[in-house]
Amino acid sequence: MSIRFSGAVLALMSFVFIVTIVLFLVLFGNVDSSGVDGAVTTADRARHVLKYWATLKIYWVIEATALCALAASGFVLKDRPSTEKFPTSWFWVLFAIGAVVNVFMYAFTLGAYPAAAKVVDTTPALYEAMSSASFVVFFLANALIYLGLSGALLGESYLSQRVLPQAILIPGAIICLVASILVFMGLFVGSTIMPFAGPFAILGFVVVAVFGTAIARKG
Repeated sequence: MSIRFSGAVLALMSFVFIVTIVLFLVLFGNVDSSGVDGAVTTADRARHVLKYWATLKIYWVIEATALCALAASGFVLKDRPSTEKFPTSWFWVLFAIGAVVNVFMYAFTLGAYPAAAKVVDTTPALYEAMSSASFVVFFLANALIYLGLSGALLGESYLSQRVLPQAILIPGAIICLVASILVFMGLFVGSTIMPFAGPFAILGFVVVAVFGTAIARKG
């Protein structure tokens, strides 16, 4: 895989994630609640998964495939030029490792969620365990992904022959860093962080899509 082709993969898969993040926020932004004072219960979330399972299955398969492609592109892009002052190779590797780790989340979402959701009324702890495990992997992996992207964008700004102007690279690096911090906070506060992290995650991938397109054009 060449540097330019990897840039094209980075751009295309970033666009895929922009779409999937928006879809996730739409699908899970309004779960029907049955708890006290309108609280969303574990059973409510499980029924929501079953209700939209046909859509979610396609959604998660696409995301898992996109993550594999992003991981491959990250391992190739580590060989792009960088400065001694701010080498970017380790950040591309961090990004790729985050993508690989994130793939393991789909063992829970694709493999275990439907079965656990069907027995949530009799064994709610099973669904809670599956959900908690998948969120731990998700938050940790995405924190690594966005931290890696932040470093890659910032490192690019140090190059004399950069593919994008600093006016895009530096704000993009800051957006990805904020996304990384917010997602990492999810390990402590849970999914309540998603409405706050979501916009930064989307903006981060918009910048990365532009970055990948520039790499595909200029190498």
